[in-house]
Amino acid sequence: MRILCVSIFAFLTMTSLQEAKEIKSIKGTYRGTINSLATGDRKLVVVITGVVSSNGLAGSCSGYSTVNGTNKTFFTGTFTDKATGQTLKLKETGNKNTDGKFDLYTCDDPNGEYEYLDNSFCGKWNSYNGKWSKSVLLRKD
Repeated sequence: MRILCVSIFAFLTMTSLQEAKEIKSIKGTYRGTINSLATGDRKLVVVITGVVSSNGLAGSCSGYSTVNGTNKTFFTGTFTDKATGQTLKLKETGNKNTDGKFDLYTCDDPNGEYEYLDNSFCGKWNSYNGKWSKSVLLRKD
């Protein structure tokens, strides 16, 4: 019985440490560009400040983004962390015409559209009103 309790405690401790590692890996500041034909490249910063997860491999997150150092916009979203890569789905909380959602994934595109970068995300930002769609490339500080 004593060995069983020690084994269970060790398993739970290792699981908690793995969860903490995975959660910590998604938090942070990501810098890069947001681009459209109409606006060209603009500097984009996405900061993930909060993460909630029951298993460390999927959960919810929150934070904010800025474009060219202005227009601070808060978001909530979800993340997954699988062997095939990470995904982020972030929804800006505002209701302005310039608010929208990010659909991002690990930059490991087999079609070669994006160069593979460690700790990076590629994808799209789409406005809620459907008028704008922009390409996004971010790399973690």
